[in-house]
Amino acid sequence: MRVVGETSRRAYPVVASVTYVSSGGGPTVVFAQTCDAIEPGALDPVVPGEITACAPVANRLMVFKGDRWHGVLREPDDSTFRGQRVTVLVNWWLDKPSGARALPQRFAREDDGFSGRASSMFAFGARRVVRDERMARDSYARDARAWDDQRAPVPSGSSCATFVYDGEFVEA
Repeated sequence: MRVVGETSRRAYPVVASVTYVSSGGGPTVVFAQTCDAIEPGALDPVVPGEITACAPVANRLMVFKGDRWHGVLREPDDSTFRGQRVTVLVNWWLDKPSGARALPQRFAREDDGFSGRASSMFAFGARRVVRDERMARDSYARDARAWDDQRAPVPSGSSCATFVYDGEFVEA
């Protein structure tokens, strides 16, 4: 929280990113919602107009607005993955958050064995943008139970899918 005068305001990164080190595990899900500025614990808007789910694929980078509500869904029922889902999360800030500290010296050694050269454990190839499959859905209420259960409501033919809702909250 940032203190501004006698009021406090929640601070968010401008951009959040997830780099998948391993393939497998549950998809990252990002809701087109943020924490309500007035009512603690509430989301704004109450019903998301879009929800994007992106499957973990090694060396994939997912980027989204840093104030968006996000998490990890369960693995698909047909998954045979038995390893550990490994990611690197980086948040990009315009202003340094009040709780952020410099990297402790014990993690920054000069005798790292790399002779000052940069190194990467990733085998980055040509840049490839993965387009999300856009799936029109009628009512979020019909899919709410699946999202509450941390599952996408319907399977997608793509490794990244955005579920687009019509904006009406019709009880199922």
